[in-house]
Formats: sequence, structure tokens, C-alpha cells
Amino acid sequence: MDISSLKCFIVVAEHLNFSEAANRLFITQSTVSRRIASLENELGVRLFERKANGVSLTEAGSACLPDIREIVRRLEAMQEKTLRFGDGREGILRIACDGEHDRELVASACAEMRKIHPGIAIQIMRGCSGPAVEQLINEEADAILAITSELYDVKGLVEIPIKPMCWTLVMPREHPLADKKQLSVEDLKRQTIIAFERSIAPRAYDAVMKACMENGFMPNYALFENNKEDMLLSMISRNGIAVMASGCAEGLPDSFATRSIYGIDASVDYALAYMKGNVNPSLPLFVDLLTKIAGTQGNKKRRTS
Repeated sequence: MDISSLKCFIVVAEHLNFSEAANRLFITQSTVSRRIASLENELGVRLFERKANGVSLTEAGSACLPDIREIVRRLEAMQEKTLRFGDGREGILRIACDGEHDRELVASACAEMRKIHPGIAIQIMRGCSGPAVEQLINEEADAILAITSELYDVKGLVEIPIKPMCWTLVMPREHPLADKKQLSVEDLKRQTIIAFERSIAPRAYDAVMKACMENGFMPNYALFENNKEDMLLSMISRNGIAVMASGCAEGLPDSFATRSIYGIDASVDYALAYMKGNVNPSLPLFVDLLTKIAGTQGNKKRRTS
């Protein structure tokens, strides 16, 4: 039983004439007859009494008409909804972010998305960037917003820079390096370095290690922590320093000083990342919207691992 046969039955019932129904449906009269015969065969009842000048509804046909109209209405509504999901106008979009960086940008993008595409429900999932990459791989999230120093390379990962950042040295305010306005990788020599676990910020770890080795020394890593609060406590207790993306160093207590550090070649950005094979049709709509809100910062070349 297909929708074309059901629609054909409704039109014949309204006009009580196969020829007129064929004209209304832009099909041949033989096609109308074939569809009605097929429907009657499936239902096991006669729907029309054939007459010389047309047809009339049987008792069964009259009883079926309201139900078939409702079935067609529901099928058409379902088809329309399916089309909206297919082109991304309706659906669920899952975005993972840490909630710490660029809250206004994320809030603006979500608000604008709801306004333009009210049928798309956006789920914001909190979490640090390491696990968020796993969420992409496991298809638990459609996209993540993260600092690229906290990501790691995985095949098919697409990164769109949203906001440029720089490498920053963080230290207790009484640390000797806090008196210097500009710092380079050479200044890390023989310093006590506190860092994120490599699983938390793999690119940051690799970038600092590479820069130090290119300058002829190994960084003196004293402790590895898995969150920023523990890093700050360790810096205070050990009078240590930490290399972070500038976004991670925002909003620190007054007891800490931050300085730009030069000589680390790896770029660092706040970025939107997703898997190249993601088939959620709502994702391209969000990507386009977010990059427009972010302005020219979001127009850098996309990076695909």
C-alpha cells in the first residue's frame, strides 16, 4: 500500500469519476484504475461501484475515506519532517566544549542557530578537550570547541581556527622571569616546568619539547598535572613556570604573571573541530554560522589530519 494509491482513492472519491481523477492527478485513466484495483486487492474489499457514467463509493469505501485521508496527512507530514532532517533544518547537534573559553561566541552562535533554524536542538556537552576528541571518534559528539594545543592528530579530524592565540609563560609573580618583558625558549633552560599531562595537551607538550631540543637542551619537567587548578598550585609550591596557550592563561589570580614567549613555532588557536566523515546535516549549518559570527578569524584555511 503506497501513498500514491491512497491519494488516488481520495481524488476518485471526491470526483466519483476515474477520468476526472486522472486529469487532476496528471496520470492516465488506466493508471487510476490500476491503483484503485491494487488498493482494493490489498484491503480485500470493493471501494467503488462502477457505473456507466462514473462510480459511487461502497459502504466500505465511505467508511475508509476519513481514515485514508488521515493516513495520507500523516505520511505527508512525515515526509516533510524527513526532508527537514535531511537538509539539516531539524535534528540534534551535539557540541562538546570546556565552557571556559569564548562563552560569548558560543552563546551567540547557539542563539542565532535557534533563531534561524528553530528545528535544530543544540546539546552543549561540557568536558576537557582530550576526552572530547574521543567523543568525536566514538560519534558521541558532532563537533568540539577547543584550544588546538589540547587536541591530538587523528585521521579525518578537521580543524577550523576561530580565534588566534599565542604561547604564554605563566609563573608566580615573584618568579625572577616575571621581571622580564619578553621571553624566549632560551629562558626555559634550567627552569622548573609544570605541565599538563601529555594526554591532556599533547600538542603543547610536543611543541615545547621540540623548541627546547632545537635550542640544545631538554626541558626540566618537574610535575605533570591533569587540570589547571593543580598546575597553579604546583607553580606556587615549587616556584615553577608553565607554558600555555594564551586562552588557558586568561583570568588567572593576581598572584600569577603572564608573559609572551617566542621561539615556539607551532601555531595555536581556539578552533572548531569535527570528523570529516560526520554525516549530520545540521553540522555544516553550524560551521558556516560560527565562522561568520567569529568574523575573518574563522576564515583561515581548514586543517585536516
